[in-house]
Amino acid sequence: MVIIVSKKANKCIDKLWGGAHASSDQDALLFASSSDVTSKPVPENILIPFDIATNQAHIAMLNKVNLLSSEEFTTLKNELSILQHEYESGAFKFDPKFEDIHSQIESVLKDRIGDPAKKMHTARSRNDQVTTDMYLFLRSSLDDTINSMVELVAAGRKIAKKHSETICPGYTHHQKAVVTSFGDLLNAYVVMFERDISRLKQTKELYDYSPLGATTGYESLLALDYKFTAKKLGFARTFVSSIDVISTRGEFETAVAQGIAHFMTHVSMLAQTLITFSSQAYGFITIADEYTTGSSAMPQKKNPDMLEIMKAKNVYTHSVESGLSSLLQAAFVGYNRDSQYSKMMIMQLFDEVKTVPVILSKILHTMVINEGAMSDASSGDFITSTGFMELLVAEKKIALRDAKQLIEKAISFSVNIHKIDRAAFNKAIKETGVDVDISDDQLSIWQTAEYQLSVRRNRSGVQ
Repeated sequence: MVIIVSKKANKCIDKLWGGAHASSDQDALLFASSSDVTSKPVPENILIPFDIATNQAHIAMLNKVNLLSSEEFTTLKNELSILQHEYESGAFKFDPKFEDIHSQIESVLKDRIGDPAKKMHTARSRNDQVTTDMYLFLRSSLDDTINSMVELVAAGRKIAKKHSETICPGYTHHQKAVVTSFGDLLNAYVVMFERDISRLKQTKELYDYSPLGATTGYESLLALDYKFTAKKLGFARTFVSSIDVISTRGEFETAVAQGIAHFMTHVSMLAQTLITFSSQAYGFITIADEYTTGSSAMPQKKNPDMLEIMKAKNVYTHSVESGLSSLLQAAFVGYNRDSQYSKMMIMQLFDEVKTVPVILSKILHTMVINEGAMSDASSGDFITSTGFMELLVAEKKIALRDAKQLIEKAISFSVNIHKIDRAAFNKAIKETGVDVDISDDQLSIWQTAEYQLSVRRNRSGVQ
């Protein structure tokens, strides 16, 4: 089943900076400022297309089991279709005078067509109705999120492949550790995102059952066809236990939030890495003007605000996930009104993160990779020492602990502050007593980033 959801156009944003920027992206600017300048959508408005879909499936089932006549069914079906068109055009919105959108739709239909609308709620409760609406919302939102994440993975993979041989330092403790490639670094995040996609897909599959028919949690005495409505709504199956469905309202939402929290953690990690790499101290990448902002006071500034906002959104995501996880902890069997808050919480979470993969993809596509700066940073500070040690183990058959002690001493004796020189290496051999014969060419070549990266690429041995 395809459920059409209305979209809103973004506004143009005025700002107190931009003279030093070649261009700007309105979507990115809204992304950075939306938490301060936009209001959250009303949950009942979001539910409108999903509640209409639930009603359409339910009345079709009531007609099938002879609880609605064909004439009544056709009248209700047509009127619900008209309501859907009105929603899409913006003419039908939630009216706060009603308790919820379910009540409003039923009231509107009663005003328009009379008695047939009074039968629409037969063998149903608002409990299973809203739960079904939310399952439909979650499935639709997950599909949109996963599709955006797939595009993000494609963007990251393309850049990682292009820069698979672009030498770059690898870090531990924020310090240079070993030689790697920028492609390898970026690919690590691609792998994280791929795992996040799998996790969300598994979550969607786990909850791929229709709650419709669970009613108050204890089903109806009327003869119904749950499998019919499940199929009508695009679910793989129907519920197993009606009590379970109603008692655990918010569990699907929590599982989704947990999956998104994993994704946002990985986004935050990549964002911080890109922020650091784009700083003047590193200069490894240049973020396009479209995805930076200026200062109202400092004319030279180009700040990585979009990436910083992603880190804030990660914190927000985890706060929502924690809240959802807590909702069910004190739930008594059956329906509990506090579970209502799961609706608002998960909707706001999706609203916060829906454009994260899109903006991050754009940042990756447009950033400039400064290969020279990465190469320069990979040629000093004894960054190749670990690789040199492992080459001694592989080629000269020296025990690792002996090779490590030898390299450590050579570093301490070396006059050259970037690489181990011959005099220092010889002095280290004498002091440690490690028996090793290495030529000047080997001493030089084995300490180059290019050679070590080529060895890593060819793991069959050392040449």
